[in-house]
Amino acid sequence: LPNVGTMGPFGILPSPATLPSLQASARQEGLPSVISMGSSGLVPTFLPAVPRLPLPDSVLSVPVRGPLRQGHDRKLPRLLHVSSDDDVLSPYQCLVRKQIELFEASEADIHATAQGRNRPIILKQVGIRCVHCGRFPIEKRARGAVYFPSTLMSTYQTAQNMANSHLIKDCLAIPKSIREDLIRIRLRENSESQNTRKSAFGGGRTYWARGLQTNHGVIETNDRRLKFDPSSIVDR
Repeated sequence: LPNVGTMGPFGILPSPATLPSLQASARQEGLPSVISMGSSGLVPTFLPAVPRLPLPDSVLSVPVRGPLRQGHDRKLPRLLHVSSDDDVLSPYQCLVRKQIELFEASEADIHATAQGRNRPIILKQVGIRCVHCGRFPIEKRARGAVYFPSTLMSTYQTAQNMANSHLIKDCLAIPKSIREDLIRIRLRENSESQNTRKSAFGGGRTYWARGLQTNHGVIETNDRRLKFDPSSIVDR
């Protein structure tokens, strides 16, 4: 192409007098025109066409993780929220469950200080943690990010404690928009009639406990701990 302009920070900035000839030359060379921001406003920029390459099979075959495969991955960690929550629980409880995941204690967890325990944690014991910071080293996460409930039924109240303190007040990693939604939805549900809303408080306790076993494969042990047993998951 002829030297008909200067190079700006976003591409070639043609002069108005030479723009028609530059456009013609670009068409002959098969160069597409796009718009970039120049020093005096939007100007045409001419760049070589970049071919769109197909994704390699190694990328396309990477398995999807998280909620989309939750019903198929018989392992932890896994998000507490499941699709049936939307039919049973209130929007606030559903949003809370989307911020919490189930996990198995590692060696690092055994030696760390975590809420909800008055005796040592054992390897592979199941707990709940904040999806935003629960995997951080203990010195880098806010208090209340990890709990180890002792029973299925107590998990509901433990999660409420996490929501009321950690998620709404203390977590430094949770997006501001999610924290604001938690506060707004909770205030709205508190003002609604108990007779017109879904289970927002104690009424969902049994659902939480049953779902831990049938949806996530979490069971109670004789020594009052939770453990992962994938054989207890009920396929739907």
